[in-house]
Amino acid sequence: MSLKNNCRHLFLASGSPRRAELLACSGVRFQRIVNGLDPEPMVKSGSAGYIRKQVRELAAQKAVASAGDRQGLVLGSDTVVVLGRTVLGKPRDLEEAQEMLAKLSGKTHLVVTGVALYDTLTGAIEKRSSTSQVTFRSLTEGERKAYCARFDVLDKAGAYAIQDIGDVFVARFSGSLDTIIGLPMAKVTTLLKGYSII
Repeated sequence: MSLKNNCRHLFLASGSPRRAELLACSGVRFQRIVNGLDPEPMVKSGSAGYIRKQVRELAAQKAVASAGDRQGLVLGSDTVVVLGRTVLGKPRDLEEAQEMLAKLSGKTHLVVTGVALYDTLTGAIEKRSSTSQVTFRSLTEGERKAYCARFDVLDKAGAYAIQDIGDVFVARFSGSLDTIIGLPMAKVTTLLKGYSII
C-alpha cells in the first residue's frame, strides 16, 4: 500500500471558526492549529488566472509554515475578494473597511479561495482553487458604518462575511457558497479522498 493511501491525521491551519465549521459539518475529524505564516504576503492584483495562482501558493505556504513537527496532513486556505483586476484583502482599519464596502456597493466581484494539502511525511503538496461571484446591492453610508461597528471586519477579505450580511448586502451570488465563506468543500473533499479521510 502506498503512503498516500495510509490514513493520516488532519490539521486545519486556520484560526477561522467559519472554516472549522465547514470542515466539521462534512464529518471529517481534524485538529485546528495556528496559521504559522506571519506576516502573510499580500496577493497582488492582476488577471484572474494570476490571482488564482497566488492564492493557491499562499494556501500552500500557510500549510507548510504551520506544520511544525506534526506528522500528518496540514490543510491551508486563503481567500481574497477581487473587484475587476484589484485584490481586496483584509482591511488595515475601520476606515479602509468602509472604503472597501463602498467600492463593492452596487457592483459584482469575485471571491477566490485557494486550498492546499501538505503531507508532512512525504513532502507532497496538492493545491486547488475555487471562484464564486457576488453582487452587492447599493449600500448607504449608514449601512456600511453600522455593519463595520457590529462585526469584526478586520479579519475578513473585502471587509465582509457573507454569513453575516446575507440578503441585506447581497443581491445575488453564483458558484459555491463555501468558497465565499472561505473553504470550498468540493475541492477539499477531492484532496482528502486519497488519504482514507473521506
